[in-house]
Amino acid sequence: MKIKLFLFKNWLLFFAINFLFIQLAVAQTHGDYRSVASGPSNWTTLTSWEYYNGSIWITPTSYPGQLAGTNTVTIQMGHNIQIGTNNLNTETIGSVIINGELNLVAPNTNQFSIILNTTQLTISGAGSSLNFNGVKVKLTLSNGAGILISEGGVIGGSCTNNDEIFIGSQKLAVCVGAGSGQVFTFGELIDAGGSLNAAITSPSTNQNDVCIGTTITLIGNYIGVATDVTYEWSVITPDNATVPIIPDILSSGSLPNTTTNASSSFLITNSGQYLFRFVVSGTIGGIVYSHLETVTVTVVNTPPIAIAKDVIVQLNDLGTASVTPEQVNNGSSDNCGITSMSLSRSTFSCSDAKPILSDLIISEYVEGSNNNKYIEIYNGTNSDIDLSNYRLRTYYDGASSPLNDIQLTGILLRSATVVYANASANIYSGVKINNAAVNFNGDDTIVLFKISTNAPVDIFGRIGEDPGTAWTAGGNTTIAKTLRRKSTVLNGITVNSTSGFPTLGTEWESYNKDDISGLGNHCLAAVVPVALTVTDTDGNSSIAYANVFVVDTSAPTWTTTSTELNRTIECSDAVALTTAQALAPVATDNCGTVTYTKTSGSFVAGSCGNAGTYTNTWVARDACSNTSTTFTQVISIQDTSAPTWTTTSTELN
Repeated sequence: MKIKLFLFKNWLLFFAINFLFIQLAVAQTHGDYRSVASGPSNWTTLTSWEYYNGSIWITPTSYPGQLAGTNTVTIQMGHNIQIGTNNLNTETIGSVIINGELNLVAPNTNQFSIILNTTQLTISGAGSSLNFNGVKVKLTLSNGAGILISEGGVIGGSCTNNDEIFIGSQKLAVCVGAGSGQVFTFGELIDAGGSLNAAITSPSTNQNDVCIGTTITLIGNYIGVATDVTYEWSVITPDNATVPIIPDILSSGSLPNTTTNASSSFLITNSGQYLFRFVVSGTIGGIVYSHLETVTVTVVNTPPIAIAKDVIVQLNDLGTASVTPEQVNNGSSDNCGITSMSLSRSTFSCSDAKPILSDLIISEYVEGSNNNKYIEIYNGTNSDIDLSNYRLRTYYDGASSPLNDIQLTGILLRSATVVYANASANIYSGVKINNAAVNFNGDDTIVLFKISTNAPVDIFGRIGEDPGTAWTAGGNTTIAKTLRRKSTVLNGITVNSTSGFPTLGTEWESYNKDDISGLGNHCLAAVVPVALTVTDTDGNSSIAYANVFVVDTSAPTWTTTSTELNRTIECSDAVALTTAQALAPVATDNCGTVTYTKTSGSFVAGSCGNAGTYTNTWVARDACSNTSTTFTQVISIQDTSAPTWTTTSTELN
């Protein structure tokens, strides 16, 4: 009894498989071969092929299958490759894809045998053919090989019953003669889409970015003429153990037709390479054939990419501050997800806010209306500085030598500022020193020069360059603006730039013209290095480093109440006046140290000659020059005592 073949064809499936193999042919891999000419060209002729060496296509030094390491061999559309060498027996070939023609040409009437040691032969569709040209042509494929024939693909040629296809030692098909039994005709194979082919549809391709904990969905089916088809899923794990995978309850290991899916799943628990194996077995002509398809899933257990950024934190009124990992994180990533981030240090206090500079810096620049020009210099070093060792220089309109070069005088206390002003400047009421070098526009360079080292300690602008009306960078400009040095800048510019004023956009904050609200006060941020540790779902960790700039911007606050020191005194009570004048308010600061400046007021007479007031004021500053509100004391002098007679009551009688 002959077995009736199922010749129902799912042409949509054939088209999808055909497209898949064309795509696979395009996605080249090391060891691939492809034909290079329309031909006819010989299989064993090197110039018939190009070889992919992992980066480019080159002329090979061996033909496909001559040596081990051949991957996919593709005969391109419109090309004709022929094998006319008897007893050709190749080394293992990954797969053979025929998009053009493969002609097996027997030189005579003797048995002509060709062995292609491949487990997959694909005739990809319209215009592709495998031709047997001779009366005794025998093609043998490897054990477990599958033949896939997409719609329009042909197996033909001169066609006799001695033209044969073997899979291993089993005869699968002949061109004519026997059919629909143990041995099929080429036509029956064409109608069925091939012999027996395992097809994996999920995962659709090799995957290299899978994470531990991922469940891999496994879906496969088969193509071809076999009946009573069963399947097995298994996986070779990274430790080289072969693990069978239980089929799902719907398919239970059998495939009644080509449209039924063989489904299962597998949980990834370790890193490394997983080789999923899908084997289908079925009966063709009373003989059981099997075909294997594999797909690789690689779990690369790579650590996350940690990226950190510098942040600024301000101490609160209690002298503390904190920062979170999210504030320091600057886009850290991991293909499998980040589970946690932590910092080597997250809390800070006043002890951190003690930056030490190596020298003076220019801390504020005011280019205001009319002649309202100011330069502020800050001493962030650990000691008081003799200013006579410094000069303030102005370079005009791109000059290479200063026109105004003024030696400074006085002592600048540590953590203090000094404000130099244009002689005609009038918008700042704080303490200032007129200086002829403070006579500039937006296109002039200001240099703080140290005499003992004969070198600049800070350069504002660029010596020898005229920018036109102003330098611009990062949205900042040097004309009609107040520019304040950022608290994170811990060094002056000591080397003249090669072009422009690049630090203008990175080291300065811009304020409106004539804004002198911060003049006379500057504070630096202390730098505290921290490490950001990023951990992914697989437990891998990476570290990135950043700087936390700790800033104290809180001014001292008065603990003495606003009217507590006010006194009202009789004009005759000199002792009480001395006592009142000796009173002083008390302030507290989040970081401790407070210095006081008292301004004593003169006596202001009232309507009565001996009555009037003394008004005294204080300001409190901390070590970062943060300044309190003004505390005011009013001493009122009154005359409430009537005159008394020194002449006795009867003396004039």
